[in-house]
Amino acid sequence: MKFLFVSLSILSSAAALSPNGGCDNDVALSQEKIKSTQPYDNGNTCGTTTSGIDRVGLSDYTWLIETNTNIASACLDEDHCSTCFIGPMGMGSSFNRTSWRLKGEVFGTEMRAFNNLGWHRTTNGGHDYIGLTGYGPNINLSRDPRFGRNSEIPGEDPLLNGEYAKHLVSGMQEEDAAGHPKMIAYLKHLTAYSTETNRGHDNYNISQHDLFESYLPAFEKAFKEGGASGAMCSYNAINGSPSCANDYLNNQIVRGWAPDAHITTDCGAVANLKGDPVNAGSDEIAAAMAMNGGADIDMGDLVMTEALESAVGMGLVTEEKIDAAWTRAFSLLFKAGRFDPPESVEWSKYGANDIASEESKQISFEAALQGQVLLKNDGVLPLKGGEKVAVIGPMSSDPSLYLSSYASDDICLGSADSGDYSCMTSIFEAVKEANGAGATTVADGCDISGNSTAGFEEAIENAKAADVVVLAMGIDKSVEREGQDRTDTALPGVQEKLALEVLAIGKPVILMLANGGTIAIDNLIDGMSAIVEAFNPAVQGPRAFAETLFGFHNKWGKLPVTIINCEVTNTGDVEGDEVVFVYHSVGNNIRLKKQDVHPIPIKSLVDFDRVSVKAGEKVKSSFKIDKSTFETINEDGDKVVYEGQHDLIINRGHGKEVVLSFVIGGK
Repeated sequence: MKFLFVSLSILSSAAALSPNGGCDNDVALSQEKIKSTQPYDNGNTCGTTTSGIDRVGLSDYTWLIETNTNIASACLDEDHCSTCFIGPMGMGSSFNRTSWRLKGEVFGTEMRAFNNLGWHRTTNGGHDYIGLTGYGPNINLSRDPRFGRNSEIPGEDPLLNGEYAKHLVSGMQEEDAAGHPKMIAYLKHLTAYSTETNRGHDNYNISQHDLFESYLPAFEKAFKEGGASGAMCSYNAINGSPSCANDYLNNQIVRGWAPDAHITTDCGAVANLKGDPVNAGSDEIAAAMAMNGGADIDMGDLVMTEALESAVGMGLVTEEKIDAAWTRAFSLLFKAGRFDPPESVEWSKYGANDIASEESKQISFEAALQGQVLLKNDGVLPLKGGEKVAVIGPMSSDPSLYLSSYASDDICLGSADSGDYSCMTSIFEAVKEANGAGATTVADGCDISGNSTAGFEEAIENAKAADVVVLAMGIDKSVEREGQDRTDTALPGVQEKLALEVLAIGKPVILMLANGGTIAIDNLIDGMSAIVEAFNPAVQGPRAFAETLFGFHNKWGKLPVTIINCEVTNTGDVEGDEVVFVYHSVGNNIRLKKQDVHPIPIKSLVDFDRVSVKAGEKVKSSFKIDKSTFETINEDGDKVVYEGQHDLIINRGHGKEVVLSFVIGGK
């Protein structure tokens, strides 16, 4: 059996993988290629570390480092951990491309710094050293508010998710003068992954129209405009073909956008091929299905590691496929300068001082300010300060509840297992600080999902003694997370009961919601004086919320998902931020003509602009309008511009709209 030898001209020594300038042992070389691109079992439930090659000085390499909310790393020392951002749903709420790119630049800097330091992530006792390959952003669509992983994604709109990924990835992969990216960015999860129930064996029948209108645009934009290096394929199947063994999806579509895109599986996805819906009869068949279907690395199991070589001998997969996968993997590491002298890579200068720098913390804080959404204000905001404020609810005093899924376990010096969140500020502590000389009290009242009302009495007494109540409620990773969808959208446990009893007192109440997926608050809306959607506030969110509450800032975001329609009017005398949206809608003549062929959205988001507006002033937003603005996805998944009337709808996400109508016909 002979394996093709991949040219290594991009190495400083082209013969590095060949003793004496040649290779007399093809079997050994084939095993080296497989071992260096397929993980071994290192005790991790999602092992992604591949073996080194001792004879050429190539060390083991850990591919999967999560980069969705922060760099998933162990802390260097006390209060010296990776910069943690608010949850992605909050990032999406900002509708701020600059903020997204800056987040990416922070990630790139810190990823490179950890790599330069030879540091490790927390998993497996510190044996998984941080490489240069980061997994995130997760840009699946929030199609159902009960989806367990809503806290990992920026929103429900394909354009929003695509713009978020484009700018985040651009920042992560910022290049030095020699073309070395700070890091290598992978997208998650390719594609149509929006439920945890029966994951790994679920199949969705998706039309070409829906595939190209809903599930692929964000990935296309991230690859073609953001330069994403690769993607993690998802557990689910599309039209009977699992995403991690889907030739059409991976080889034809994705590698049509980016020919060298590196595709890695989600953890255990290749082993899943031996079950529904394809029921591969052996490890060799499963390994061949994945590699032929475009997957380059099998993460989380050893199927490809142990069965690829025999699959070649059985004629199930070709040597060329393995060579191509090896080339795609190592080309990225070569480009990032992993094998170059440190002095030739500008990013080699980064070290401990570049991790959690004051500049990075300020970028994270600014993102938190812009990621909150004001859903209602009956004039109670901003608070004056110096008042008696009662902070009540299960989100009041426990910062561990504020983190989105896939935020690193190490936020402070300890880990989630040790319960160390001492470096984080709670909602209560932040409100107390912002309230200055005012009296601020706290009572949780209840926990997130339990049924005990034992804490109600203290909470009610605090509310009665206060001038205003801040009600901090929501859901955390015990309710929504990977592997667990919610069964409904209600506030869990007795939170709503507590809220209604507080409202019955008659004091002004400000409801702050902390969550990933949206929460139904139908029974609470009318009684609240103000409602703030904070999503997953993480480290900087509590301070951002409190300081905004007392009028230090006025930089609200907009909902990235559908919840309720709320009229928001700013009649204050301080500078504030606003987001202007542009939607495309086809006229009724087109809609009626095509309604039996394929659906057309009532309106589609085509652009947006976040602006700062000084009190009493006006600002202009400019938008580029071209052919793509008026495109619709047809039944074949192609982008077309239909003849007839087209409308551009401009608004602030609510309230008054400006409609511009165009008639497109002939050429």
